[in-house]
Amino acid sequence: MIKMKNRLAVLILISIMIFNISACSNSNNTIPDADSADKEDLVAEIKDVLFEQSLSALDKNLDRWGSRFFWSPDGNYAVAEAMSSKPETEYSPAIILVDIKNNRLIKLKDGYIASEPAWSKDSKKFTLNINDELVIYNTEDQSYDNVSDKGYMPQFSPDNSKLIYMNEGLWIYNVTDKDSTQISKGKYDASPIWFSDNNRVFYFRDNGKNLGDGAGNQQVLSVLDTSVENKFDDVKVDMKGKFRSAKWLEKDEQLFIYAGWDDGHTYHILNLSNNELIKDIASELDYIAIDENEKKLLNIKGYPESSLLGVYDYNMKKLSDSYIDHDKAYEAARSNLGIVGLKGNRVTYLHVNQEENKGAIMISYLSDGRQTRITEYGNYSTPFVSPDGRLLAYYEDDQTLKIRAVDQLKEVDVVKVENDKNALSGLLQMLPNRTGAEWKYNGFAEHSHSVRIDAINHLSDSQIQYQISGKVDDMSDGEGTKDFRINIEYIVSKDGLKEIVKKAEVLPHKIMEFDVLRYPLIKGNTWTQQVHINDSDVELKAEIIEQTVDEEDNTKVIKVQYTAQVPGMPNDMYKEIRTYQEGKGLIYFENTYDYDIDFIYTLFQFNK
Repeated sequence: MIKMKNRLAVLILISIMIFNISACSNSNNTIPDADSADKEDLVAEIKDVLFEQSLSALDKNLDRWGSRFFWSPDGNYAVAEAMSSKPETEYSPAIILVDIKNNRLIKLKDGYIASEPAWSKDSKKFTLNINDELVIYNTEDQSYDNVSDKGYMPQFSPDNSKLIYMNEGLWIYNVTDKDSTQISKGKYDASPIWFSDNNRVFYFRDNGKNLGDGAGNQQVLSVLDTSVENKFDDVKVDMKGKFRSAKWLEKDEQLFIYAGWDDGHTYHILNLSNNELIKDIASELDYIAIDENEKKLLNIKGYPESSLLGVYDYNMKKLSDSYIDHDKAYEAARSNLGIVGLKGNRVTYLHVNQEENKGAIMISYLSDGRQTRITEYGNYSTPFVSPDGRLLAYYEDDQTLKIRAVDQLKEVDVVKVENDKNALSGLLQMLPNRTGAEWKYNGFAEHSHSVRIDAINHLSDSQIQYQISGKVDDMSDGEGTKDFRINIEYIVSKDGLKEIVKKAEVLPHKIMEFDVLRYPLIKGNTWTQQVHINDSDVELKAEIIEQTVDEEDNTKVIKVQYTAQVPGMPNDMYKEIRTYQEGKGLIYFENTYDYDIDFIYTLFQFNK
C-alpha cells in the first residue's frame, strides 16, 4: 500500500510481472503490440472484473490487506494476509484464502504468513508456516494436516505425493500416509528442489566446516537421492559458501542460484549436464528475475532517472532492453521484483507520485519502454500477475481486492505513452558517460582521425551537451593548407541525439547539423528532418535498419540509414549509414562522398 511521505520525486515501486497473452482466444480481445497502439496519454481500462471482495464483508475488524499475495499454479486460488488497525493484543492479523472461481474470501487462521507457501502442482494443497509449525491446507474444504512442529522451505514433489522440508536436516513427508522420514542430517542442509523423477533433489549440503561469526556451516552444491538415507553426490564445481535459494531454469538440467548471506548476494547459473557454472551474472545489477515459460531472465539496473530492464537468455546473452522512468531506481527495485511469463514483452508495476501520495498501475513495453496507465492515480498496491499471465490482482484503498482478466484488454483500451525520461536515458546510453573518452578511426584512402570528449554539460534536467574535439591526421607531413582540427557538439534531449559539426574541414561529413538518433532505439523507427547538403536544403529520411547485440560486450548496436534527394549525387540520391554501439557511440560511418565515391571509416580504438 502507499504509505509514504510526500516528496518532490516520483518513484516507481516496481513489481515486475509479465503478461503471457498466449491464453487469449480472440484476436480482437488481446493486448495489442506496442506498434499498433495510439500515442495519446489516456487511461487503458481493463474490463470485466472477475473478482471483487472487501475485507469488511468478511470481518469488520480486518480493515487493510497486507503487502503479499501468493497465486496457486492454476490461478484459481491465492493466499494473502489481512490486518487490523487495532493492537494485536486485541485483534490478530489473519491469513486469507482467496477462492477466485467461487468468488469468496475464507479466513483460515489468525497470524502472519511466515514464509512463502509451497503449492502442489495440481493447486489442491498448499503449505503454511504459522510460527514455526508447518501445515498443509486443502483448498477445497480448508482442512489441514500438521506436518511438523518445525519445518522450513517446503517443496511438493512433481507428482504431489511427497513434501520435502528442512529442520536441522531434510525430511520427506508422505502426503498419503501423513508421516515424515529424515533423509539427511546436516544441520544446515537447505533449499531442496525436486528433479522430475520425484526421487532426487538438488540442495545446499552442509559440509560441516564452521564459518564463524554466527554464519553457521559452509554449504556446497549437491544432489540427494531421497530413496536412500544421506546418499548424496556433490556437483563438481568450484563453489562453496552460504546460499539462499535455487530455482530450475531448465528442469533437471539448469539452475538459477541465489548465493550469499549477510555479506551480500550474488546470482549464478549452473548447468548440471556438463557442470558448467556462469558466476556473478548480476554483479552490477540491482535485481534479477526468471521467466520459466519463455526461458529468459529479466534484470533491472538503476540509473538516476530510470531503470534499465534487460532481457537475457539462459546463457546471459542480451536479447533486448528498455527503460522505466523514475527518480530512485536503485532503492525502488530491490525488494519488489518478480516475473511471470515474458510473452507480449510487457511488464506491470506501481508508479507512485510521492508529491500527491498516489499511485497508478502501469504497463511498460519492454521493446521500447513506452508506458500505459491501466488505473487512475489512487491508493493501490503493487500488482500481482497469475503464473499463466491471464489475471491481474491488486488491492485498492486498503480494503478491496480486485482481480481482472488481462485477456480482456482490447486494442482501443491500450495506448502508448511516450516518456521523456525514457528517451533521454536511452539516448544517453549510446554514448560514453565520462569526459576523456577517446576514439580513433581509420578509413578510406589512409584516412584516420582522433577525437575525445572534452566536457559533458547539463544544460538543463532534460538536455545534455557533449563537447568533442580532435584532429584528422595530416598525411602530407605538414605541407597541407587545410584546417585539420575537429570540433563537434552533441545535444542529447528527449527529442533526439543531435550532432552539430562546428569545425571539420577535412572530414567526409556532408551534414553539419541533424538528429543522428531518435527514440525509441528499435528496428523500424523512422523520422524525417530538414538538412543542408551540398548547397541544397533537402528532406532527410532516417530509419533504424538493424538492431543487434554485440556478442563480446553484450551491448546494444544500432544501424541507421539516412537518405535524401540531392542533385549531383548518383541517381540524385545521397545515402549515409552509421552504426552506434551502446557505451561507445559511433563505430561505423559510410556516405556518398562524391558522384562515384563512397567514403567509409570505422572505429579502430576506443579508450573509455
